[in-house]
Amino acid sequence: MAQFDKLLNEPIDKFYFTGTFLIIANIVVSLFLFIKAEWISKKLIKSEKEIKTELNAESLTKVILLTVGIIWLAKLIYLIPDLIDYSVIFISKLNGNEEIELPDFGFPNYILKTILTLIIIFRIQKISNWIIKKI
Repeated sequence: MAQFDKLLNEPIDKFYFTGTFLIIANIVVSLFLFIKAEWISKKLIKSEKEIKTELNAESLTKVILLTVGIIWLAKLIYLIPDLIDYSVIFISKLNGNEEIELPDFGFPNYILKTILTLIIIFRIQKISNWIIKKI
């Protein structure tokens, strides 16, 4: 189990904990979106009809909910290495290695935020309609 822990944590330490992998991925994705923005928009929108959006309570509510969902999702993705580290140590402790202490990681908080994030992102229409009715 100790060998498995070492093999799993070594690549994670190299890429995630230093932030190098996340920075490189962010730069690559940002450059791709910046350079290929017109191509992406042509693939997503097939007609030349003008797109108009009105700012009303429902659309503003959706924007706020989507922003919260994306920020939480980004934080959850960022915390994946901590989740893996916690899981490996927890499994090692369950296998009889009693002298290992669990790291300070809010596992229930992580699971709760994951569920709430998925609910917010995939049920945004129903949530915004419920909020509008309450106003």
